[in-house]
Amino acid sequence: MQLERIRERARKGHAAEETKKRLMEAGTELFGRYSFDGVSTRNLADRANVNLASIQYYFGGKEGLYLAVARHIVERVRSWISPQISKTDRILTDENPDKETCFRLLCELLDRILAHALGDPESKRWMGIFLREQVEPTGAFDILYDGIMEPIHRCLCRLTARILDLPEHDTETKVRSYAVAAPILMFHISRAEIARTLNWNEYGPDEIEAIRRAVLEHSRAVFEMPRRLLEAHFATDTKQA
Repeated sequence: MQLERIRERARKGHAAEETKKRLMEAGTELFGRYSFDGVSTRNLADRANVNLASIQYYFGGKEGLYLAVARHIVERVRSWISPQISKTDRILTDENPDKETCFRLLCELLDRILAHALGDPESKRWMGIFLREQVEPTGAFDILYDGIMEPIHRCLCRLTARILDLPEHDTETKVRSYAVAAPILMFHISRAEIARTLNWNEYGPDEIEAIRRAVLEHSRAVFEMPRRLLEAHFATDTKQA
């Protein structure tokens, strides 16, 4: 009898996790496509193929689900960006690197962002949420900012400050850091226009590599770094391939 109760609790726990997973997937898809206001709880429940009351039970309502989706995005992004940020912070703190080393670290950071922002289908699904939160911030903006935007920009600022001999928290440093990352955002949100102009069907490996080389060359020119550094960076990729 005791064993049967344990099994029943396990079945219920599995069912609950499956329901929450379905709602999270539905929320990511529908909020990204139609916005928070453009999606009803009925839309979400139907898309997830669950009972309407499940949204209230597991997330406290539509807003709770929306915030949970934002936290999920943060977890996914941090899974691939945090190791690079940690590596950069450690080197900047412990090793007092020169400008060329800082530029190489900058290239590595931009590479990581480019690969996932442009090449990960999951990232494409989140685009609508990110864009709307920039225009009309909600409670989700704080989650996305604290978990993703601020750590990435802080790391870019530290590298920019070292390369240009600027104070880390200076306004010019912060603005220049955004300017370095701006091309990636442009290629991310302007996919349709870029695909039409260049006759691309989608961002495949060749297209992403072309964008990557242009973005890193832009950064090299902005920071007036020797071309050999970028050539060495690309050569390292060729050896590892």
